[in-house]
Amino acid sequence: MKWKTGTQRTINSYPQMLNVTEIVGDNGEIIAVAIYNDGKDSQNKNARLVAAAPDLLACCKLALPLLQEYRERVIKGEITGHLLTADYGPTRDMEAAIAAAEGRE
Repeated sequence: MKWKTGTQRTINSYPQMLNVTEIVGDNGEIIAVAIYNDGKDSQNKNARLVAAAPDLLACCKLALPLLQEYRERVIKGEITGHLLTADYGPTRDMEAAIAAAEGRE
């Protein structure tokens, strides 16, 4: 499944004009609509991030086991490598992000 940004439009909504960008799926269905009115094109930036979410999740799910295996093998002395004192935090953060994306928070 590939998502992408779609139509951009302005909605005249009381009390202000809203800029919106659609996020659409493979068959053109609207997945979400990014709405923001800060004058800095934030709705397009947010829409691109949402559109990339499925690919980002897939990459994290592939990378996490590799990071975990590397860490374990270095700790066991099976390979040489450098572990930083803070290296476990990003791994935990990635696990939490995957769980949140899958509704397991």
